[in-house]
Amino acid sequence: MHYICSRCKYESRFGCGGNKIFSYVPFRSISSCQLLSMKYFLIFAAFCLWTIDGRASVGPVLPDSIQLPKVFILGEYEKDFEKLQSQYSTSLLSICGYNPETTFDKWAQFLIDMEDYSESINYDLKGIKMWIEVFWLPNGSVRHVAYALKPQSRNVDTKELSAFMSSFIGHYKPRFQPNRKISHSSHAFFPLTAQMQKQSGNH
Repeated sequence: MHYICSRCKYESRFGCGGNKIFSYVPFRSISSCQLLSMKYFLIFAAFCLWTIDGRASVGPVLPDSIQLPKVFILGEYEKDFEKLQSQYSTSLLSICGYNPETTFDKWAQFLIDMEDYSESINYDLKGIKMWIEVFWLPNGSVRHVAYALKPQSRNVDTKELSAFMSSFIGHYKPRFQPNRKISHSSHAFFPLTAQMQKQSGNH
């Protein structure tokens, strides 16, 4: 459907703007004015898509800490947690080339390192079952850990557990360098033997 302005004879699908009056006429050919309108529309649309894509890939410019402790319980600091997830939106799976086996190996090694550290300082993780989300910096060090105990987990003092994990990430030696901020979330059941056997059997 096309319209022609009764005053300026401007041919357009959208009209020429202002308070001009338009009447419908059958029109099949594309005028130079319409081509120009389409050109500007496409340029504007491309700019919008570029802006959205840029924001999605770069994320908001915010300080790394975002006023969050190194270790915290999921459900706390909800607004800052959303900002943190936005900054660390790249997944461990994606930097592993979407290879589930490679992703599993890196995640399993992280949990093994955590369990080994707990044994070295005599902190008992046995019976602890939780959902955990880890945030790595580009150099492979851990910036934040968020977790939530599962209902079937052994009863444990969360302050002590948080203190343990904070100490762990302070001593953690990076196993890989993602070269960007990444995150990964999954279950963690201790001791790890049964969990690793179950998960590895799915690959």
